[in-house]
Amino acid sequence: MPAKKNPRTAGPDIQRDFAAHVEASRRAHEWAEKCLAYRDADKPALAKNAEQKARHWLKKAIILEAQASTKSRLVNRI
Repeated sequence: MPAKKNPRTAGPDIQRDFAAHVEASRRAHEWAEKCLAYRDADKPALAKNAEQKARHWLKKAIILEAQASTKSRLVNRI
């Protein structure tokens, strides 16, 4: 009997999405720490830049979390 030509496609990769969320969250915290250090060192321009980068990564983490949550619900329905 010949092998199937149409292998079953894999479902959503929740582990990869979760890992990306964790990495984005880690970077957001890292930039937030830098922001606080720059503020303590009285370097407002660098602090503002670090704050913007922290917000950027936090937004990415939120988006990735929502995507993983949606995919998780889809997998649970199957």
